[in-house]
Amino acid sequence: MLTLVFHAPQSFATASETSESLTAQQIYQQSVNLFTFKELAFEVQSNTSYGNTVAEQRRFLVASKHNQPDSSLLIRFLQPKEIQCTSILMNKSADSLSRYVYFPALNRIKRVPDSDKQKEMMGMGISYAEIDKPEGQFLPLEELELDGRVVYKVTLNDGQKSMQAWVEKATMNLIKLEKFENNKLLKTMMVNATKKIYQQKMITDWNIQDFELDRQIHYQVIENTIQVQVDRNLFRKNLLKRCR
Repeated sequence: MLTLVFHAPQSFATASETSESLTAQQIYQQSVNLFTFKELAFEVQSNTSYGNTVAEQRRFLVASKHNQPDSSLLIRFLQPKEIQCTSILMNKSADSLSRYVYFPALNRIKRVPDSDKQKEMMGMGISYAEIDKPEGQFLPLEELELDGRVVYKVTLNDGQKSMQAWVEKATMNLIKLEKFENNKLLKTMMVNATKKIYQQKMITDWNIQDFELDRQIHYQVIENTIQVQVDRNLFRKNLLKRCR
């Protein structure tokens, strides 16, 4: 699966410390951090296209909080109007993970069961499971050269499915992710920009290429919306209907 990990923030080592000591799993946890923050809120703009035709533009809020071992992640759609206030909430504790979706048109909050975790989240190009911790077994770490850069290649196998993450050794920044099934490339995520925001590493611009659907999704964090003061009520399931 194309796993975009939603876990508690890690203590980051320097590049010199990682070169000999870190495992494939540790490098993965440090670099694949799309929605992994101590406490941040920001808005994201997305553009979905099929072939050369732009099909939909969206804007959504992402908010996260962590109080180890507990953590929460909220995704709330702001635009277009048809899906405005639709929300995805994940609350995670040491031994459980609860997923909810709020549908404003139905005025209904639905719990997402584990049996549905492989389903795509609201046309975002990623599934509920791909926001959770990685599933499968990490293979031994590889060190290669890619486009003139020394990189780590992290491979995670899960039966007939596998994922490869390419991480720049010098910076520990994710370059790309590739998802395979039965050795067929299904999906690629390319990272266009990674920045340090409020002392936290943050992927701010990325593309998802879905080869099965001939679909491309471009995501960009709107940097002037980033804030460290997050309303804790955002993460309360019973208040999802209070969309402002």
